[in-house]
Amino acid sequence: MAGQWRPALEQVKQQTLQTFTTLKGKLDIIIQRLNAHTGAIGNPHKTTAKDLDLENVPNIGLATDQEARDAVSNTTLMSPARTNAWAEDNVYGPIAKCFGDAADKL
Repeated sequence: MAGQWRPALEQVKQQTLQTFTTLKGKLDIIIQRLNAHTGAIGNPHKTTAKDLDLENVPNIGLATDQEARDAVSNTTLMSPARTNAWAEDNVYGPIAKCFGDAADKL
């Protein structure tokens, strides 16, 4: 009696293996395409500034460390690190010097 089920079980096994192989192949393609897409650099969706309502926002680069310290450029933006460097040179440093000079006179 057990022998009569063997061909049917073998057929189910082969169909399951074939289905698994097909699905794995399709999943491998999906993974490959997702990796290619997420690893794409540049502008793969061809998104424009207008698409993001940014067409009126100027495209301004970040200030170099020297530009931030000089504080004379109107064509660059200051990052928090650059702003802090400028403040060290032009605010905190001079204040600390004043307090130090005043303490020396006491």
